[in-house]
Amino acid sequence: MAWREHVVSMEGFLRREGSETSSGVTENAQTYSISIEYDLEARIDAVMEARKNLTPSPPPKIQKVKFLLRDHKDFQKHYEPRAVSLGPIHNGGKKYKLGETYKLMLTCEFVKGSKETINDLYKKIGEKIKELKECFEKEVIEGYEDEDLIWLLLVDGCALLQYIDCAVNNNFEGLKIKPDSIAFTRAGFIFA
Repeated sequence: MAWREHVVSMEGFLRREGSETSSGVTENAQTYSISIEYDLEARIDAVMEARKNLTPSPPPKIQKVKFLLRDHKDFQKHYEPRAVSLGPIHNGGKKYKLGETYKLMLTCEFVKGSKETINDLYKKIGEKIKELKECFEKEVIEGYEDEDLIWLLLVDGCALLQYIDCAVNNNFEGLKIKPDSIAFTRAGFIFA
């Protein structure tokens, strides 16, 4: 710990009377040493200095599960979506066909309730596709043309937002989805 020492003469406090000053006192004065910790100031300085020396870490990216975990006996249980695939990693899998139908239905409902047309939303995502691709590890999107990735992000994003809206407002009736499918899809969305 860092300490700073201050010496304070107590003679003026012990000997002074009324308007008398301590400069005229000739007796041996008592001196007290008071140690004041300045540790907080040093710590703050260290934090500010450390920030200057940091090398920025790369931003996290959407990636596949590391290959070492893929061999784990519970891999499918913990890392694969149950009903609905969101994003490019599991997109197109046969077991997600029903989920794809639901995503299109949810996307349609989202666009109907939006102030934007589906073309406008597609264009907006297209304008940002270069930045959006930076959010993924290369191996995740390597087989996707920009147009396909834009469409995937549009459908998945709109469907997810509409699903959240329906869940928050408890409003699944208008979607013509059976209650057991909603429960199944809910589990898929939560654990996808």
